[in-house]
Amino acid sequence: MNKTSIEWTDYTWNPVTGCTKISAGCRSCYAETMATRFWGTRKFTDVQMHPERLQEPFEIGSKLDGKKVFVCDVSDLFHEKVTFAFIASVYSVIASKPLTIFQILTKRPDRALEFYQWATKNVDKVKTELKKNMPFLDLTFPPKNIWIGTSVENQEQADKRIPLLLQIPASVRFLSCEPLIGELDLTNIVTNDNVNFQDQPMVNCLKVRESEFFPNGWDYRKIDWVITGGESGHQARPMSPDWVRSLRDQCAAANVPFFFKQWGAYVPWVDEPNKRVWVDDFTAMIKVGKSKSGNLLDGKQHLEFPKILNQ
Repeated sequence: MNKTSIEWTDYTWNPVTGCTKISAGCRSCYAETMATRFWGTRKFTDVQMHPERLQEPFEIGSKLDGKKVFVCDVSDLFHEKVTFAFIASVYSVIASKPLTIFQILTKRPDRALEFYQWATKNVDKVKTELKKNMPFLDLTFPPKNIWIGTSVENQEQADKRIPLLLQIPASVRFLSCEPLIGELDLTNIVTNDNVNFQDQPMVNCLKVRESEFFPNGWDYRKIDWVITGGESGHQARPMSPDWVRSLRDQCAAANVPFFFKQWGAYVPWVDEPNKRVWVDDFTAMIKVGKSKSGNLLDGKQHLEFPKILNQ
């Protein structure tokens, strides 16, 4: 577990390492770049579970109180090669640190939902098995100090992943629209019960449903937080300022916190015609690199967080 420079969290914790690409947003994966530099002969696609790392939050102790921890920033906790039993062990650790927020971001909300269904139906069995090896842990399922999010880099993934995320109980649900590689309309998402909330912001339109794997007392709210940012690295794709403005305005209309992390490698073009890259017929960008691009949108930072709920 390490402190991190990622703007929307404080620490990273990687009980799982490695991943495989599944959508367009994975093309320039920063974690794969890191693995290539530091992992030696081991390939990034070699997904591994690390039981010895389950102790790390306890080793840091009270220093984590009030902090945010990004779980699996160089992997996906819900990767197909990660067993449900191991995910349950991770959740058990999280439940035992109730004063710390654990942020889980996945590109596989379908498997995350499968895990929630499995764990809820087998929660007593899961508790019994875990206590054999970790008797000091207390699994409250799902732990209320979890924020769970999914990556939606374009409209295709928003339409696929958001309806799945909305079925997963959590204190906070969030979207990571990074790298943002296309315009996103979050006001016309079709949920799994085929209700189309046209002209109403998606973040306010979640229909309350009864389901056997929803524990009593959970608030089936909405998307509580939206993060966005541009792509960095040598093969970065430019992000149109209008895409970011659209997300900002959709969140403002629905009173949802909006976090603009970074421009990435490109910023809006000003006065260097020989270096322009056109996003569309009207929008030009210039490549300056992440270290120089900053995070000002129309002269203002947007670094909003959701309120801490159900803690």
